Amino acid sequence: MLSQQGYEVEEAENAEVAQNLLPRRFFDLVITDLQMPGQDGLTLLREIKSRSPQTPVIMLTAHGSMNVVVEALRGGASDFLTKPYKPDELFNIVAREVSRHRQSLPPGVQEGLGLQLNAETLDAIEQLLVNLRAEINARSVLLIAGNGSVITAKGVVEDINISALGALVAGDFAATAGIASLIGEEEAFKLNFHEGAQYSIYSGQVVPGIYLLVIFTQDIRLGAVLFYTKETLAKLRPLVEAALIPAVPVVKMTAPAVAAVEPQVAPQTAPVVAAVEPQVAQEAAPAPSAPAVAEETPASTQLFSFDELLKSGALDPELLSALENQFANLWEPA
Repeated sequence: MLSQQGYEVEEAENAEVAQNLLPRRFFDLVITDLQMPGQDGLTLLREIKSRSPQTPVIMLTAHGSMNVVVEALRGGASDFLTKPYKPDELFNIVAREVSRHRQSLPPGVQEGLGLQLNAETLDAIEQLLVNLRAEINARSVLLIAGNGSVITAKGVVEDINISALGALVAGDFAATAGIASLIGEEEAFKLNFHEGAQYSIYSGQVVPGIYLLVIFTQDIRLGAVLFYTKETLAKLRPLVEAALIPAVPVVKMTAPAVAAVEPQVAPQTAPVVAAVEPQVAQEAAPAPSAPAVAEETPASTQLFSFDELLKSGALDPELLSALENQFANLWEPA
């Protein structure tokens, strides 16, 4: 249902899978069931808020316990829905929370959103941060988005308000870009430096909306920090750029039981929603039924042209309508 409304949706079958998925790309919203195998929705809520306090979370529950609902809202949940719910109820809440989240982002941040890191790329990025921290004995090294979400971090970060820090760093780069233009620079400054009494910070823009931060003490030589930070940025950029979702994502087919097929053919700016729900409980949003396959289908693979598929009636009319709308959007002038 959400995909047909123009959202890009990724699904995780439990909280553990979600916790591996969430750091690897930007999400506008998380929808999670309350009762799930393993960790419950409240545990996942606390994990999300500890890493990305600004990310809105909607809770789904079939139990109707107001005590649990109150606990979720106090823990930072944006809203809740009691099963069974009407589609319009879901659409209204999702549209409201996604809009609020997008409006809260600092200027320029959305240009760098849509990052999808696989395990191999994330490992390579983390190794670069480990090496940078070791080279200069930094207190902490972070790769963060301008909305405050942490992509990965090394060192001491427990006492840092990362959400506020990310927003301020994004605003800092927006301000210095204006300064650069005033003095005749054609491009924004690549590095920003702030010196404090106890700690100093170097920050560099990897791509628009994603920043590398190095926090270090005053006994560290500035020349070494600058040299190794610039070296790390040069190695980070191709990794992050390769992980940016293209303007027209490739459609990846999955099993019919999976409610959300990712990525959808949609504009790059489509909001991204993560749905965390046990796959056996889909009464509110049943998956589209797969085309029937005749029992006598031969073992060898048969190939059909698109025209043949249309004439056969195997394609669902609603699916065709959704595809027509998506392709129409691709050809709209910017």
